[in-house]
Amino acid sequence: MEVHSEIADLPQSIGTVIKSILGHSEDIAAERKLSELGLDSIKSVQLIVVLEEKFNIMFEEEELLFEHFATIQQIALLICDKLG
Repeated sequence: MEVHSEIADLPQSIGTVIKSILGHSEDIAAERKLSELGLDSIKSVQLIVVLEEKFNIMFEEEELLFEHFATIQQIALLICDKLG
């Protein structure tokens, strides 16, 4: 997959991963607080591992703040920044 195409599809790709981790079948709005849907510290770690593998990136320690993973939109911005 080209990086440009990958970036354009980020919110959808992230949403698919989150739905799987949280056990949701409905689409999740990009600005919806994931903590309201059940994202806790354990599931956040699972999410981070899956995202790092899926996008072939590594989050730095200072990026691993819960607020950086609060919404699909925030996660997409963080990953977009890492993909350059």
